Amino acid sequence: HNGVIDRFENDLEPDYPYKRDHRGFNAYLQVEIIPELELSVGRQVMRLVSGDGQTRAWYVLGAWSHRFAGGSRLRLFDYGARVRDEIPDDLRQWVQPIGSPGRMLDRVDFLPSLNAWKNSLYLDFEQHVGSQIRLLHRFKWDWVEQQDKAEAVRLREGRKTSGFLGAINKAEWSIPVGLGVLEPRFKSEFRKERPFSTRRSESTSLEETFFLMWTQPLFAETVGVTYFPRYGRQLFNTELQVGLEAGWLWLLEGTREEVDADFFGWTGVAQLKNRTAYQGYQLVATTGVQFQQRRFEGRPAQEASLVFMTLYAGLKQ
Repeated sequence: HNGVIDRFENDLEPDYPYKRDHRGFNAYLQVEIIPELELSVGRQVMRLVSGDGQTRAWYVLGAWSHRFAGGSRLRLFDYGARVRDEIPDDLRQWVQPIGSPGRMLDRVDFLPSLNAWKNSLYLDFEQHVGSQIRLLHRFKWDWVEQQDKAEAVRLREGRKTSGFLGAINKAEWSIPVGLGVLEPRFKSEFRKERPFSTRRSESTSLEETFFLMWTQPLFAETVGVTYFPRYGRQLFNTELQVGLEAGWLWLLEGTREEVDADFFGWTGVAQLKNRTAYQGYQLVATTGVQFQQRRFEGRPAQEASLVFMTLYAGLKQ
């Protein structure tokens, strides 16, 4: 309940199924109301074995998913909870500021769910237009309302109401041209953040990114069909890939942790990819060059170049 989704390993504790020094249970009842609609009601109780901290929560989770004719899909999730969480869960996370080297950052858990109501709403809609155009829309709204008095929350350096609002719209288009394929792509991302801790600023930002990638098979490989409807395009053993990315970011309010000014940036990449089998393994080798430039408002342009070579090995099924 610290407000961070644990997608990656982000602490110094062993990766056990449950945190050590904790004892408790998580019980829930799930019912399928109608096809594609599920409702779960649960109770979570956790306490420290060697301390006095405890976590208690009642929660409700609703999930609905529907697939339309033609392959489009709509999903909706809503999670609500009444939480009393007294157990700090500090983290160590990798932070990558835009235009700067990445670093590990220790995050203190300010207990945003010490005594709070929480709600998280997520919606995504995936569309398929023909066999080559894919559209994806995602929306998320997180809301946390503290139940302690405003003065008590202020003494904890917190905000009475905190949350997150975000929307992502993506478009992908694959255009077969002979044996090659041209892939224009577009992504729009809107974010509005209001952290619990007053040590972090509120922010509103809009980011627009355009991608263009060309993939061309090399050497003597030829096939009669380069694109299979509903299954994707033919994969060749040796390919030349050239890509361009251009993006704009506007800070409409405040500053984000990873960026503090509006900017325009572009990245160009050219790489050679080769796939081959070796003693039961599937080897994928890439080598190429990358050029990058970012222009922050009121600052000199930042330029960087990179020559790279990577090798991946995996079992072939």
